[in-house]
Amino acid sequence: MWWDVIVIVLKIIFVIWMASYIFRPFLPCWYNNFAEIIGYRLLGVILAVPVFVRNAWVVSSSIMYYLGMFSILGLLFAGAFLFGYTLLLELGVSIPGLWPCYSILSRIAQNKTAWAGATTVIATTVAIGHMQNLRLTSTKFYEEMKKFEREEREAREKQRQERKSKSLY
Repeated sequence: MWWDVIVIVLKIIFVIWMASYIFRPFLPCWYNNFAEIIGYRLLGVILAVPVFVRNAWVVSSSIMYYLGMFSILGLLFAGAFLFGYTLLLELGVSIPGLWPCYSILSRIAQNKTAWAGATTVIATTVAIGHMQNLRLTSTKFYEEMKKFEREEREAREKQRQERKSKSLY
């Protein structure tokens, strides 16, 4: 609801600003200066959006990755508990205090929907991990390319200075 109101207000402001842009030659100078300042600020906001989106993605993917890792650890512990307690039951050892946990986990393990959710958690955690690895690798690659370009620029500058000093002699 509130998002719809914000979108409508932004559309109205944008339409008014565009209409005033068309009629600027006929409007007073102070309005043209004000509209130009607003235009530059709007352009700055638009240009800052990709940086905000990238940073928001990095933060949210990191949070989701760690939540996924904790979920995977939970699945590991639940599976190890089910296996271990089932093994104990087959050997004839029963621990009455663990029976409610075993009962609940065994019913969850038999539910196909629960396994679909667990599979989704694992798959998305792996995908987010690969995306973070790609982000880190690309950042490292760009840093290495900047270093390589700087070294090449310094080498060219050094060669130019050597040629310049040789031409003076």
